[in-house]
Amino acid sequence: MFSDPILGEDFFGREEVLSLLEKRVEAFQEGYKQNIAILGPELSGKTSLAYQFISRIASAKKLIPIYLAIHKTSFEEFIQRFIGACLYGVYNNCEKNSTENMDYDMLLMYTRQNFPKLAEAIAGIKNDVVEGYNERAFESVLELLNAIRGETEKNIIMVMDEFHGLQDLRLSNPFLVLADRIMVQKNIMYIIVSSKKIIAKEILSQKLSLLFGNFELIDLEPFCEQAAREFINRKLVDLEMSEHLASFLIYFTAGYPLYLDLITSKIRDIANTENKNIVTVSCLSRSIEAIMFNSRGVAFQYYLNIINQLSNGRSWSYYLSILLAITHNNISNREIARYLKKTTKEMSKHISKLVEGGIIIKCGSFYVFADRMFSYWLKNVYAVRQATFLYDLQNLSKKFRRDLESYISFYISEIKKKKEDRILELFQMFGNDLVELDGRSFRLPQFSHVRLKSTKDGYPLITAQRQNKKWLCTFQDHTISESKILNLIDSIKQQKKEYNKKILIALNGMDINAKLYAKEANIWLWDLKEINRVLEIYKKIHLLP
Repeated sequence: MFSDPILGEDFFGREEVLSLLEKRVEAFQEGYKQNIAILGPELSGKTSLAYQFISRIASAKKLIPIYLAIHKTSFEEFIQRFIGACLYGVYNNCEKNSTENMDYDMLLMYTRQNFPKLAEAIAGIKNDVVEGYNERAFESVLELLNAIRGETEKNIIMVMDEFHGLQDLRLSNPFLVLADRIMVQKNIMYIIVSSKKIIAKEILSQKLSLLFGNFELIDLEPFCEQAAREFINRKLVDLEMSEHLASFLIYFTAGYPLYLDLITSKIRDIANTENKNIVTVSCLSRSIEAIMFNSRGVAFQYYLNIINQLSNGRSWSYYLSILLAITHNNISNREIARYLKKTTKEMSKHISKLVEGGIIIKCGSFYVFADRMFSYWLKNVYAVRQATFLYDLQNLSKKFRRDLESYISFYISEIKKKKEDRILELFQMFGNDLVELDGRSFRLPQFSHVRLKSTKDGYPLITAQRQNKKWLCTFQDHTISESKILNLIDSIKQQKKEYNKKILIALNGMDINAKLYAKEANIWLWDLKEINRVLEIYKKIHLLP
């Protein structure tokens, strides 16, 4: 865990997910069990969500929530942590008014006094570990949940954070054993959590294949634009921050709750120290500098830990070179191999590891960073520090702030441009590239002619052509209704030209009936997320809703 979970009144948002979890718990108590898998990138707040959820159901009389964080550790340590989590869950449920801070030995003593059968089962597990029967110990530790159920007569919610870590225990098939237990444990509801989405989905679809239909998948993404703005307003309640700076902060952090929390906290510190109530560009840049450029900064330490993990093996220089190459341009496997003067085959296995680890994302033939701030740190902090012969920290710090403030100015100038001009520029960058949108791959042709015009009704139209390929694109700022889509379809027909592709970018969504009409008219729909994914691929600033 990179940081402590955010608890109590400091926890923000995620009400929709919490409400869903509470509904599943209510159904579980009535006899219908639905296991949950919560998947999301690191720093998206999964652990905080799990803690918040457990705190909400902690008062339930006939329910014992148990939380287990699975770390990369020895098998012996895993067993002790599993047992400790179970004992704490039981104690916390049975002694709700207790304020005593119980350690492992105290919990074990409490269990011997109050739940002798559970204590006996634990003694057997510990004996198996001592004698080296790890496979049997793993099976038995999962059976502890049944022992708790039998002796307390209460249902159990078992939360396994970073559950994919079971594969590091050097057991023959831990997920098959887990699957067998889940199938027969009718009074135990599992909530599994993972920050490695690709690995986790592979485990669910292959190693837990019999249970895949029994797990409801929840993708936990960073805050959306609206939630991120609400979070910023809450954190900076008595400070004035311009819309443009708030937009930059959301874009730069990609809405990750931890980044937003760290930066806004630093902004408040600076504002209080200087006795100011307006957030300036300088204040924002110094706040980011404090967490990202300063070697003691939380983000700096987190990124350095990623680099250190990559450097454990012999291929660390390849991983680092690949990442540094992508910071300059989102490029393909072949281009990375050419850049590093290696074969595509050599690079493929290293790139796959970075994708599996959630550091980069494959988008068609391109690779992009999963974390925009990490990409910025690699290029503007790590690479700069590594290339500096005369280590003048003060000047490097000033340069970082200057570059960041220039980036902020560039961002603001971009979002001030007309959307049709920015989309036009994007189309001009296409180079017969393969991209992936909504799980499907598409080729974006290299157009020889890209033009902007308007319909009689004032709709902006971008037309693009290369030989016999003709594309048309338009967008709408407001929610597209049934009447609007019909007017748009009529305006396209008035062009009296046949287009291979007709694209409608719905920046604020559209009605269900409007989607059906668009589909009938063979119009390719892009929502805000999809157009921004394409902009991300070409290193362009996102559009705002």
